[in-house]
Amino acid sequence: MKKKLAALIIGLTILIMLGGIQATFLYGAEFLTTKPGFTFSITHNDLPIISNEGPINESTDIPTTPTLNITVNDANGDTMTISWYSNSSGSWQLFGVNSSVVNGTFHQENNNFSINNKTYWWNVSVNDGKQVSISGIYHFTTRVS
Repeated sequence: MKKKLAALIIGLTILIMLGGIQATFLYGAEFLTTKPGFTFSITHNDLPIISNEGPINESTDIPTTPTLNITVNDANGDTMTISWYSNSSGSWQLFGVNSSVVNGTFHQENNNFSINNKTYWWNVSVNDGKQVSISGIYHFTTRVS
């Protein structure tokens, strides 16, 4: 007979019911039921934080093919993959990847950002293997000539 698992989260207290077994415990704690073979463990994973975009959003007079940068921070210390996107071709395209990175500032160039006096849009996604953070959409305008 299959047992039905139900969980209810109220604030930081979690109530789990599995068949006739009921367990209540605090978030982040472990609870071992009275029946052998049942262990409940709750873990928490924070989203990676993306900050310090460069060039700064809405910048003007930026040289063509600038080096973009972003700072990422994962409070859990997970390794991350940063994927860089732009719409310089008219649709959003991946143009770079930084793999297996830890907290820090990372850089990427896009040779398609090569026309003077043009506005370019870009963003990043950061995957820590558990969750994905997506940055805002940033843009800059290259210098007139």
